[in-house]
Amino acid sequence: MDTKAQPTTHVASAAAAAKPRLFYGWVIVLGAAAADVLTYGIGTVAFGIFFRFMSDAMEWSRGLLSSVLLLGRLTSLVANPILGPMVDRYGPRWIMLGGTIAFGLGAFAMAAINAPWQFFIAYGGLITLGSAALGGNITHTVVAKWFVRKRGRALAMVTMSLSGAGVIIPLPLAFLISMLGWRGAWIGVGIFVFVVGTASSLVMRRQPEDYGLLPDGDIPGQEAQPSNGLLTTGKRPSAAQEISLSAKEAVRTPAFWLMILSTNASGMAIMGINIHLVSYLLDRGFALGTAAGIVSFMYVMNTVAKPVWGLVTERLAVRYCIGICYLGGGVGTLLLLGVTSLPWAILFGVVFGLTRGATSFLTSLAWADYFGRRSQGSIRGISSVFGILAGAGGPVVAGFVYDATGSYTIAFLMFAVAFWVGAIFMVMAKPPQTKMAAPVTSPGA
Repeated sequence: MDTKAQPTTHVASAAAAAKPRLFYGWVIVLGAAAADVLTYGIGTVAFGIFFRFMSDAMEWSRGLLSSVLLLGRLTSLVANPILGPMVDRYGPRWIMLGGTIAFGLGAFAMAAINAPWQFFIAYGGLITLGSAALGGNITHTVVAKWFVRKRGRALAMVTMSLSGAGVIIPLPLAFLISMLGWRGAWIGVGIFVFVVGTASSLVMRRQPEDYGLLPDGDIPGQEAQPSNGLLTTGKRPSAAQEISLSAKEAVRTPAFWLMILSTNASGMAIMGINIHLVSYLLDRGFALGTAAGIVSFMYVMNTVAKPVWGLVTERLAVRYCIGICYLGGGVGTLLLLGVTSLPWAILFGVVFGLTRGATSFLTSLAWADYFGRRSQGSIRGISSVFGILAGAGGPVVAGFVYDATGSYTIAFLMFAVAFWVGAIFMVMAKPPQTKMAAPVTSPGA
């Protein structure tokens, strides 16, 4: 359990005297970014590269190999509603350390699998459980608690690590597989997880109020006063101005369910493309190194897009930003169907990277902006339940479509439509009626 470093009144008076040179929230951002490199970089990007080699070596169909994601999502289905409230009450540190252990052991186990049931336990059980406890909803929830006015740029910085993982992992991993084989590469991944995951977990803290601080590094007594009408434009409120709904209140709003529909539709498409992209490019005749380079380039575009969209959200309502990105994701998916040469693949990387690449931080921003910090972990835990099957469904559908037709065409057309449906629902998701934030208290208060 995260505890107060010292009495709140003492720390508050000290903070009022002089604003710290470095707000600890930025350390939280760094730790969250490192954790997200693991959960996304290994759980999604790396798995997409391992996918073809494991399928060929084990003589498993792509549908079977994709099905592990369904089991993994069921694992998350159980874990996320439990972990969310735990983060709200106790903080993330010990949860993330436990996730690191499970994730690392799962990676080591992947190096030794010989049967489907072993694969399902190692990846669908250990790695997925570790990922749920180490990153994603956990890290983004904590960052949202440390920032309000600067939440857009903070979450943009964190989710740039997702893109960064896509930039730095494909080529070294492809080289590692070529040198050590896919089993040896999984051992290297496990070592990487233990080192980075432990370091990330140890710097994480629950919320600034536990240490006599305020979100954004504001000085106690000098924060902005409440006002209304903050979410119809992109202007960020202060902590005092922020809307605050409980989980029970959130699920009664139309916005909650429209966001569920939107993120589920797009999530199916995103995961389906992410997992099968390298295999698709190899099928199109690209060499492994070239395919890995195309993926890295796409994530370079993701990295460029996130700070830009972070600034845009300070001027334009986040639902419109997400809608634009989902529209672009659908266009990029259609471009992917036409990839036959490197220039065309680069065009896909530009369009898909600049639009779809920003959606992870934009949706995290929307959940925090719409419903506030107080019950953010609980709300995200509930919302994740509905995204479980959608996120796994995309890769599974694509895998079985390929097994049945020998092509990804039908699956990718479905994904383009799913992006556009998600855009419509997101634009329809108007912010809930404003209810000002209640004071955020320490554990047990």
